[in-house]
Amino acid sequence: MRCFFREGESPAVTRARLGLLGPRDLTCVLRTILAKRDTTNGDAGEALERTSVTTILELLTDMLPSTAAEDLHNVVVALTPLLSRSEFSDHPKLSTDACASESCEAGVGLKRFLAHVAVVMGNDAERFSVPVLLDMIEHLHAPHRLISPAAAAIILSYLVPLGNETEGTQRAGEGSLDDEIDVGAPSMHNGAGATVEIGNTFDAIVSLLQSIVNTAPESPIASVPRTGDVHHKCS
Repeated sequence: MRCFFREGESPAVTRARLGLLGPRDLTCVLRTILAKRDTTNGDAGEALERTSVTTILELLTDMLPSTAAEDLHNVVVALTPLLSRSEFSDHPKLSTDACASESCEAGVGLKRFLAHVAVVMGNDAERFSVPVLLDMIEHLHAPHRLISPAAAAIILSYLVPLGNETEGTQRAGEGSLDDEIDVGAPSMHNGAGATVEIGNTFDAIVSLLQSIVNTAPESPIASVPRTGDVHHKCS
């Protein structure tokens, strides 16, 4: 890690060096920093760690609009498990109020970044293949509940019509569920019955997003169909 962080170096120089990395590499550096936090000694080391975590999260946030869907998926899968670490779970609400420890501050920043990812997903859902989108939703929501009702409603506005179009295509005999949503997700298409599994996952995610929308005082999208209105006949 010394090649990235050097004591006595200005934050601007460190940021410029980190800015040369892509989102996957930045994620690896962040995971390494957080894994080594117990071995960081002294006030200088703690200050350097705090600054580096903040810098990496800021860089990742700046990269969100241009990050490829597969890379953003990788970032979410790599970072969401960190919120279950004991030093973060000691602060279950991860409130920005009165953070008394470095762990709390890191957890707040990480959770804020991942919640922002959910907003980006809502605003640009069409750039993700359906299997990737579903997997990201699962990682962000359970158990951390990082998808807001507003973001869930926007994602639903993309997914529900897509599901209905897929059903119509199948009925017309012009394609299959596999043809519609098999985009870059071999892990979800690796055996008999995989298409049925994806269809079931799709319906489950739609139901999950609807439940998130319903937690809002007033539903952002009142016209979103219920789960029963979205069908996938895969057999």
